[in-house]
Amino acid sequence: MKPYIEILNDQQWQNWHRTLHTGGEVTKLLKPYNQFEQQAVSPDRPFIAGMAGLQAIIAKAKQAQTKVRAYGSKWSLNNIAFTQDYIVDSNQLDYSLIGIEDINYVQKDYQGIKDQLAFVQCGVMVKTLNQRLQEKNLALPTSGASDGQTFIGAVSTGTHGSAHAIGAMENYVRGIHLVTLDEQLVFLQRASDPVITDEFCDWLTNTKLINDDELFNAALVGFGSFGLVHGLLIQTEPLYLLEKFVKKMQFTPKVKHAICTMDVEGLGLPKGNELPFHFEVVLNPYYLKKVKKAHSYVCYTKANFQQLTFQSNNTKKPQSKVQICLMPAMVSTQNRSSLKSVSRGHSSSTRRRSQTNRWQVDPRIARATIW
Repeated sequence: MKPYIEILNDQQWQNWHRTLHTGGEVTKLLKPYNQFEQQAVSPDRPFIAGMAGLQAIIAKAKQAQTKVRAYGSKWSLNNIAFTQDYIVDSNQLDYSLIGIEDINYVQKDYQGIKDQLAFVQCGVMVKTLNQRLQEKNLALPTSGASDGQTFIGAVSTGTHGSAHAIGAMENYVRGIHLVTLDEQLVFLQRASDPVITDEFCDWLTNTKLINDDELFNAALVGFGSFGLVHGLLIQTEPLYLLEKFVKKMQFTPKVKHAICTMDVEGLGLPKGNELPFHFEVVLNPYYLKKVKKAHSYVCYTKANFQQLTFQSNNTKKPQSKVQICLMPAMVSTQNRSSLKSVSRGHSSSTRRRSQTNRWQVDPRIARATIW
């Protein structure tokens, strides 16, 4: 059976943000789907048709001796995903496998956390992946400031967060499933840190396993230069929340020392001298030489999601000038109409009343304030 690919000729292409001097006319816009012609699918491995579609597109491009590039949500502000020849729209390839059940698919060192491994196809958006992980009580270790990208697009362009001990999004990628220029399927992983076995590659179908640190690192943030990325294997972690603390203070030598060295001793952080998940200092330049407490530090520490409930009648507002907020690790846009908005703007807060008369943090929203 042939994979189903929608082909549109002579299309105008522009990025999502519609920035100036980007995009233009494309000879062919190709949309592969996770189905074969006559709408046939592989029930046990729904990604097979889409994977075959990527192979067929590369074969067409080689035959026409033309360039081919893939894009996700067109999130980049520049022309990195654009070519006037063939462009692949990967949005329909949105399969994901959260947790690996077969222990034979995973190397011994990773069998204890096989439920935290996820295989993500190239069209899955970050916000969609967040929602699917949440259903399994899992979360990404970090992500960028927005969730409108496809996950693979974000990784391939080096998207990063701002946690001090966690690198960019590619740091928790454990394997790369590629369709190469010769239409072959390969799975790259580090030889120094192998995660999956040949049996997993057999499940992917006709995939060659390559254990090579140098090749893996080169292809990881590859901007599509190693072929079309069909999927990534990532390592997630248990669902968590971020507890936010904001405190106004003077610009003292201790604050300056913390900025220069990340040594937070003496700042009165929630966990003492322990460097939090995220730490930043906001300076008001108009009060650098005055005694007013016009500056502030902001930090996030991890909180256990499962244990987080607050009694509305018994919780008293703290007397200090520390604002405490709780922010889930992921954001969902579903069912926002059911939530009561407390404030608006960039730091908007939302809460909901549960049937047990408690104020609870809603895992579907970006931020919830305690008071």
